[in-house]
Amino acid sequence: EKAEREAKEKAEKEKAEKEKAEREAKEKAEKEKAEKEKTEREAKEKAEKEKAEKEKAEREAKEKAEKEKAEKEKTEREAKEKAEKEKAASATAKPAATTPASSTTPAPAAATTSTAKPAASTTTPAPAASSTTPAPATAAAPASSTTPAPAASTTPTTTPAPAAATAKPAASTLTPEEEKENKKKLAEIIERDKKITEEETKKHSQQEAEEAKKQQAELEALKKKQEADLAQAHAAAEAAKQKQQEEARKKEEADRVEALKQKEEAIQKARIEEEERIKREAEARRQKEEELARQRKEEADRIAKEAAIAAEAKLQAEAKQRQEEEERKKQIEKEEREYHQRLEQREKEAKQAQEKQEEEVRQRKLERERAEQERAHQEELKRLGEADQIRRSEEVKRAREAEEIRIQKQRELDEADVRRRQQKHEADEERSRLLHEKEEAEIHRKHQELLDAEAAKAAQVAELKAAQDAELQKAAAHDAELRRKEQEKAQNEAKIERMEQKVSQKVEETVQKELESLNDVDRSSRLKEQGNEAFKKNKFQAAITAYSEAIALTPEDAILYSNRSVAFWNLKDFQKALQDATEAVRLNPEFVRGHLRQGKAYDSLGDLVQAKLAYERALAIEPDNKVAIQDMKIIYEKIQQQKELAQATQKNIAKEAVAEAAQTATSAGAIPANKRRGHAKKTTTTTASTKDVAIKPFSFFTAGLWGLGTVAMALFNIWKR
Repeated sequence: EKAEREAKEKAEKEKAEKEKAEREAKEKAEKEKAEKEKTEREAKEKAEKEKAEKEKAEREAKEKAEKEKAEKEKTEREAKEKAEKEKAASATAKPAATTPASSTTPAPAAATTSTAKPAASTTTPAPAASSTTPAPATAAAPASSTTPAPAASTTPTTTPAPAAATAKPAASTLTPEEEKENKKKLAEIIERDKKITEEETKKHSQQEAEEAKKQQAELEALKKKQEADLAQAHAAAEAAKQKQQEEARKKEEADRVEALKQKEEAIQKARIEEEERIKREAEARRQKEEELARQRKEEADRIAKEAAIAAEAKLQAEAKQRQEEEERKKQIEKEEREYHQRLEQREKEAKQAQEKQEEEVRQRKLERERAEQERAHQEELKRLGEADQIRRSEEVKRAREAEEIRIQKQRELDEADVRRRQQKHEADEERSRLLHEKEEAEIHRKHQELLDAEAAKAAQVAELKAAQDAELQKAAAHDAELRRKEQEKAQNEAKIERMEQKVSQKVEETVQKELESLNDVDRSSRLKEQGNEAFKKNKFQAAITAYSEAIALTPEDAILYSNRSVAFWNLKDFQKALQDATEAVRLNPEFVRGHLRQGKAYDSLGDLVQAKLAYERALAIEPDNKVAIQDMKIIYEKIQQQKELAQATQKNIAKEAVAEAAQTATSAGAIPANKRRGHAKKTTTTTASTKDVAIKPFSFFTAGLWGLGTVAMALFNIWKR
């Protein structure tokens, strides 16, 4: 279940990372798209701006050309007027100079002709373009009877021949008064022409000023229209940008909400799985406890049944023993009656029995040596088994260390993930800050451009100021929107971080609990290793201390009780060794070594029957266990030896008693008849009492002690004899 849970967590983590990568790629694509659109908008704005500047330059160039053209025309008119004035002045001065010479000179005609010339040439292209004035032709009318005004007004290249022809006879008829009158009229005409010219010039200047003003108004209207179009396009681009940003924000918010929902679902799912796992573990523990209770109950029933069988067997054995004792008493009395007939045969049999006993002693000695060798071999096997157990414990330790390393790596990965999230958050903040700074720089640039335009166009201060205020308000609104978005982002990130902290805290609590349990197991394992090392060095008390501390950490470990049982057994504390072995078997009824330790402790305490039962339980669990088979053979041999030794001891005691009685009778000679019966009675009583002392009640529970007591009594009797 742990492996499946880890695999599931790993799959969920990979899925989350994949979704995160997809989300980042999507955000990156959207960002690139937004940047591309922004670049296109900027390029479009730049092109529109360049186009507007180009149109502005063309308009300015056109205005400049028109202005130069107007100035040039004005200069030409002034030059022509000046030339005409000079010609008129020279024409007026020439007749005045020739009048005293003679009275009949063609000067007036020439003057008339000359005056007609200015009249014909007074029609300049500029005035004709604005307003055609026949003033010069009218001025030439008093000079002669012929009026060339229409020709002068229509064609500036009209020849003065007709005027000269008409003026020629007039020159001969003019009087000085007429000439003076003509001069006076000519001066008035010139003065009137000058006034008319000045008025026309003034009127033309006014018309040019009005046209320039009209063109300037049209240019201003065109500029305003272009600026309004540019502002409208900019506002549309800004609205599209805001709309796109709003859509991106909504999409990002929806993705974040979806991610939060997925995280909440994952947390809920993990919580449900954890609750199910806890329920399963509780159910497994309950089933295990029920199974252990059932096994304990069965064990108690079996022990009670075995105790009842043993008690019944004990009663049967005691009854059988009493019956055998009665039979022995009858046999002894019969042997006493037949003593004199079989004395020699008895001595011979005693000698043979002594030899047989010596042979048996030798055999027992050989068997003891073999048993010692076998015991040494078993101890060697036991040491090898403990070495194997140490190796297994080391493997378990390595596995636990590997598990700790894996947990540490998982924790490092979680920390790296937290750092990565923090770095991403910082990068997002940095990107937001850079974007904000870029927008502020853009706003500042636009503001500077507006200020520059305001400095260049003093007439548009009010409109530019209003536009600037609107732009600033828009920028402020945009800044407020950005701040609001940043606040919402910070709130959402804080919410996500709180949820992640809760999840991390729960995970850390679970991991901490597992680590605490692992730490107890580790400490227990180290203490167990210390105990094993002390046991190898025959420091049994130190080993017991280490095993006891390990048991305090992990009281459910049957191996620790088994190891401490061996240490107690080596210190000859067989009762505590039996208690630890029994506890090991209680914790793990299938633990073969615990049953072996229990059998060894029972054997050392002399309870061969319980030892045999413990070995039988071990063989029932593992029928091929060589140690249990060997120990079982030794137990059977011990029981058989005790039986044989008890029988031999009884026979030897009886023989010794008969031999002593015979020796006493021989040394004393003939026994008086009146004392023989009492002596026999006394001998019988002594033998019986000796038998009562030597022969203990035989039972399966006290066979060991009874055997030792019997051997001790036999040796005591031999020594006494």
